Amino acid sequence: TKLANQLPPPSLRITPTEPTQNKTNQNWTKPNQTDCASSGGFISFELITGYVLGAPADSMLMQPGTLQLTDCLNICRQNASCLAINFETGLCVLLQESADKNPQALQKSQFPVYTIYAHKICLQGKSAGKTVVVSL
Repeated sequence: TKLANQLPPPSLRITPTEPTQNKTNQNWTKPNQTDCASSGGFISFELITGYVLGAPADSMLMQPGTLQLTDCLNICRQNASCLAINFETGLCVLLQESADKNPQALQKSQFPVYTIYAHKICLQGKSAGKTVVVSL
């Protein structure tokens, strides 16, 4: 299926399958924005559809009225304390925890709407601003 006009923005990785506990992809590492940039990498996101991260209320920041996933990701990308997001149309939740730190908190969504969990990753190499990795 071609997504022509609906392609995600540059440097976005979409994972529509169930998450794995042991990551084996060596092209990315856990993010630290300063370390990532100084090592020649760039911050991107891994998306896991149909899942949400249950996190304590004090580790969340709600951004109601956020209609686009890309807007939610950009808010998180610009916030150094944001490690991940839960997103459903109209609500962006910035998280100070991620499934990397707390894998048992990642749960299949019980909401009747389309939900997305995404966490920051550091991709090594250069971003030409047009690289998109999509798995459908």
